[in-house]
Amino acid sequence: MKKVSPFKYYKDRVNYWVNYFGLYNWEVHVHEDEDEFEGMLAYTCSNVDNKRADIYLVMDWNGTEMTRPELDSTAFHETLEVMLAEIRHIAEKRDIRFGEIDAAIHSIIRILTTKIFKGDVK
Repeated sequence: MKKVSPFKYYKDRVNYWVNYFGLYNWEVHVHEDEDEFEGMLAYTCSNVDNKRADIYLVMDWNGTEMTRPELDSTAFHETLEVMLAEIRHIAEKRDIRFGEIDAAIHSIIRILTTKIFKGDVK
């Protein structure tokens, strides 16, 4: 069996988590970042208004091995960054309305409720 590149594995795991959580209202793109990004393993840039997220895997982990568990955990983390991006976006505004925060929180609750109670849990 051919060894899969760390980036390909990471991209596959990001896509898995996006599908797992049903983040179909987001356009998610995964990219390689060839530079070391100040100790970060990965990072996410998102545009909430356009529902677009760009997830980057930093290819230089400064000596840390890119194992499958580490890549999967990192992909999971960055996918949750996308899920929570709207709440971060609302919190950064000067004029916050309770209805906006409540709607963003309930969006996440619906995602998790659908995932957990769709028949996977007995």
